[in-house]
Amino acid sequence: MLLIVIMIILLLSSRFTYSTPLIERDIGPFYCDDETNIKCCPFLAHRVASQYHSRAASFILINNSGYNMTLSNVNIEDGRWVTSKDYDKSINVKCDPSNGTIVPGQSEVFASVTSHFLGGLKGYVSFTIHDKISSNFTISWDVGTLRSPKYFFNELSKKKYTYVNEIALDNTVFQVTVYKLQKLPFWFTFVILSPRFYMIFVKFVL
Repeated sequence: MLLIVIMIILLLSSRFTYSTPLIERDIGPFYCDDETNIKCCPFLAHRVASQYHSRAASFILINNSGYNMTLSNVNIEDGRWVTSKDYDKSINVKCDPSNGTIVPGQSEVFASVTSHFLGGLKGYVSFTIHDKISSNFTISWDVGTLRSPKYFFNELSKKKYTYVNEIALDNTVFQVTVYKLQKLPFWFTFVILSPRFYMIFVKFVL
């Protein structure tokens, strides 16, 4: 019976813990069609790093928290943000963290590359979730000249949020999706533990 209860809970909560990667490898020729193209900055950073045999680190933040998010702090200790100078088209490419509001369902992208010979990448970006307690979280990174990149996301309150992170594009893209934790109704536990519910469920499944 305990196994069945666990299966039900996982089934009800699965839609809050799945994230579809926004970065796909096979998208055709590289092209930035506007300054806010979420695929532009990560692929542009990857191209710059490949051309100069350097390092790149890009980030995609997906806000499914149910609240607005805003940038609260940014510090890039080593490296630089990707700019229009890295793209040979007449378009204003902006790949630094935006000061605007990230509304629920919206994504934010920022990308960095090394700024000097044999350089690495290191920094952090903090955001505030505009809930009742102004929750905060930080995305940080440490990419050495030769060693594998390290990405970090400090955990939010497990009582309020959950998150899924993914790494893509040769370990150069770190994607984080923040979800609002969906609480089950208080009566749910009593219902699923009742013998009557167990008998109905077994009859329905079998």
